[in-house]
Amino acid sequence: MADPKPLGNNSVNSTYVLFQDRKKYKEVTLPSIEEKFKKIPFADLLEENILYGMVDSDNNIITPNNNSSNFLIVDVNEEKNEIVFDFVANAFEDLKKYLKNQVILGFISQDSPMHEMKVYKSFSPSEDLVINTNELLANSFKNYYIKNLMLNSKITDHKSFNKEFFKYLDSQTENGISVTKTGIVLKTNFLNLSSGLMLHISNKKADDDTVKYEDFLNTPEFDWYRDSCIRFGFKIDKNVPWRIIADLESPNMKKYMLKYKINNTKELFEKRYKKVHLEEIEHFKKFFYLSYKFYLIDNLPYNISYDKLCAKEISKENFKFRNLISEADFYKDFPDRYWLRMYFYFRNKETNRGLTQIEFDNIFRQASELIRLNKKEDALNYINDFFKKFEEYLFLKQVQNIDSVKKDIASNIKKPKIIF
Repeated sequence: MADPKPLGNNSVNSTYVLFQDRKKYKEVTLPSIEEKFKKIPFADLLEENILYGMVDSDNNIITPNNNSSNFLIVDVNEEKNEIVFDFVANAFEDLKKYLKNQVILGFISQDSPMHEMKVYKSFSPSEDLVINTNELLANSFKNYYIKNLMLNSKITDHKSFNKEFFKYLDSQTENGISVTKTGIVLKTNFLNLSSGLMLHISNKKADDDTVKYEDFLNTPEFDWYRDSCIRFGFKIDKNVPWRIIADLESPNMKKYMLKYKINNTKELFEKRYKKVHLEEIEHFKKFFYLSYKFYLIDNLPYNISYDKLCAKEISKENFKFRNLISEADFYKDFPDRYWLRMYFYFRNKETNRGLTQIEFDNIFRQASELIRLNKKEDALNYINDFFKKFEEYLFLKQVQNIDSVKKDIASNIKKPKIIF
């Protein structure tokens, strides 16, 4: 039998060697551990459960709502409160107490990370990810346009700003950057930390398979760790064994959910989460207005005749000043229909759906009619229904040779260009 000890580490220079090491971890190391312990509550966030806690029973992308009373502190790390959902926190506290007893009884070493059960990572709000992404895009746009006098002179008011900012975002999506709220949540929320359902009990590097094996999987304590997770309704991420995840289907976790009058997973999603796509119109409105305000900071004057400026015929008459309008006035010129079309346009690009112009216009016509009837939520649901396949976000999977070749070929197929 092959030695189950893995050697995979991202510091390896050879891609081929790294691939073989990762393959060994998956095909030799993990099966040997499963054979040894028989029953392990493993989860796989790299392949099978990549969107765990991020999609509801109808396959909508979701994030926890803004009710802070649903969360409890499980640890304080570097002056930051580590929090998870209240029922997860309760289960974790009981898990800690149980393992502490095993330490007293001598079953778990004082040197084991399973001894202290300190939390290093927990809930990371998706709102923070969205805000950070938007700020980066707004900043890069401003820097790019200010450095180019001709481009800067094109923006004279909020309407011309929207036109130019849209063009800039469109160019960024060609490079794989997401601008819809749904796309940002999916692509930037690595490891599902916005779900409120998982936490890390170690700060070790997840790219080192040897550490996973020597410090967790192949230790005497792992059997107690495995048993304890089952006992209190947690799963262990097989690729990062110090990441534990609330198993929403476990009877043991459901006991903690019932304490908060949550009977099942469907109720959890309905009571504690919100559908991201229903916020897309407001997301784009806020994103564009705040980016417009940011663009005008220390950048009110603009040149009305770029040709004269190039000819060095500069005079005060060549310059005007932009006026910052209120948020309400900004929105008057851009109805919900405009923002809905923008969401549809960018989501189509992010998902590589490849709609033709006719298909795009026909779908939007139906959604636009719902907007006219004052059924904004129905319109957003209608658009969202076309983008419920998330294969494009399975980029975290282990790369297989034949699949990567197919993906390269598919990515080179020219997609239809939609006119916004």
